Amino acid sequence: MTTYTNAAVMDHTTDAAFRTWGSYLAAALATVGLVQTTDTGQINWTTVTRAGTNANAGYEIWKFNDSYQATAPIFIRFDYGTGSTTASGRLQVTVGTSTNGAGTMTGTTTTALTVSRGVTGSTVLAYTTYMSGAAGFFGMVFKTGSVSTSLPFSVVTVSRSCDANGTPTTTGAFCYFGQGNTGAPNGCIGQVLVFTPTPAVRSTTQVYCLMTESVSNSLVSGDLQAFPFFGLFPRNTPIFSHCGIVLSELPIGTTFVTAMVGTATRTFISMGGGTSILNAADAGGSSTHATGMLWE
Repeated sequence: MTTYTNAAVMDHTTDAAFRTWGSYLAAALATVGLVQTTDTGQINWTTVTRAGTNANAGYEIWKFNDSYQATAPIFIRFDYGTGSTTASGRLQVTVGTSTNGAGTMTGTTTTALTVSRGVTGSTVLAYTTYMSGAAGFFGMVFKTGSVSTSLPFSVVTVSRSCDANGTPTTTGAFCYFGQGNTGAPNGCIGQVLVFTPTPAVRSTTQVYCLMTESVSNSLVSGDLQAFPFFGLFPRNTPIFSHCGIVLSELPIGTTFVTAMVGTATRTFISMGGGTSILNAADAGGSSTHATGMLWE
């Protein structure tokens, strides 16, 4: 179980700058415990050049490296490219249960989703990245504040289902994607992959958090509250790796300890502004709510 925090610039104005931020992300993925697959045709960070606008320059596929991978494999494909302008980077992600060995995701698989807003605020300021890798979980908040004061370049988390004690299981996975999904609350969506008994990809309506827009102060007897997430796997199941929080009480990068599923306490970190995946009618705006992710 590993956490990673580092600050670096976000620059996509040249081929060299693209190689820098892309290889930086790839190195961080390895640091928190993901393993790159041997699929052919993956990106070469020494020679790759920027793609044209709204296009990808290459891909990598990474996989979980936990005790559940042999029976319930999880693969994550990252496509690195260029957004709507030549100076803006783009990141797309696909999560699935297998690959064909040549870069195509197979099995139970999400669609490729843009998980970045593209335009960055500065090419000289250093922006902080948070990553976490634990048994049954991967999460990242990439280049916080690089889009605006409160918005990161990209957010991706993938979490296994769990039992009543919060122990990961092989039933399915919860995927959280942001910041580039137009029309979604804060540009973020959640999806559930069901592995068994009937493989399926469930829509964002199958994920919810017990939190409403009226919550701007969560204190109860002096204690801050964290609000649980649930997904349909297909049974209604709590998610051990995420929680809803009030942003003003827990700003980005703040760590806290709570027991979201079962009785064992675990450490979480605030993912900051623009990371709530509550429905628009309930969210109260990105300045009010945020999501906490496992930080171990």
